[in-house]
Amino acid sequence: IIETLLKEAFEILVKVFNNRRTEAKTIYDELKRVEAIFHRVETTLTNILSPYVPQKNLLKVMGDFAFFTHVDWMDKVFKDVSLEEEMEKLIDVMDYYTLFI
Repeated sequence: IIETLLKEAFEILVKVFNNRRTEAKTIYDELKRVEAIFHRVETTLTNILSPYVPQKNLLKVMGDFAFFTHVDWMDKVFKDVSLEEEMEKLIDVMDYYTLFI
């Protein structure tokens, strides 16, 4: 299930990045969808790992996940022109990943 969710999120992120010059509200709405998908990934991953990983480590992972998948953070990164080259590389990796799922 995690792979399916990641594929869906990555496909949306690729689409948003490729169309990032469109209306800001549309981009934000799509990033909200990605945030919701990543939340499901986080919940699923936490449930899988909780019997094997100490609680303090899970809390760290959950905190990182919450930060990097927050819609406002993603929106800021997508709009930051100084990050465009790095974002293109990251988006290319996401696009490539979705080919094999």
